[in-house]
Amino acid sequence: MPFRPRSRLPPLSTTGVGEHVGAERPEAVLGCKTNGDSTNRAIQDAATSLGATPSTPDQDDRARTALRRLVDAAQSDGDMRQEVTPDDIILIMTSAPTQFPKQARDRWLEICIAGISVC
Repeated sequence: MPFRPRSRLPPLSTTGVGEHVGAERPEAVLGCKTNGDSTNRAIQDAATSLGATPSTPDQDDRARTALRRLVDAAQSDGDMRQEVTPDDIILIMTSAPTQFPKQARDRWLEICIAGISVC
């Protein structure tokens, strides 16, 4: 049975997904999560210098709508399990083990895809 959070995930702007528009998220660019603590301040500053800006609620809504369409299309094609939601995809995206070597990241991705795919 797939992991299901007890409640809906927070808005995109608080999960880090869609948090930075105009450039990739700092996590993707720099390989670690930003959470505002002092060790990550340099990462946030670097992201800002790359042109990253906070998203607006409208941008968050558009991102969720686009993700919903992608999930719906994959489910309609029979490629994705029916119980998978956009929030599941956000959870996967925000929990990527970016700090691990490529081989471990590739294995993590294989496991995630197997978990959301129709067998």
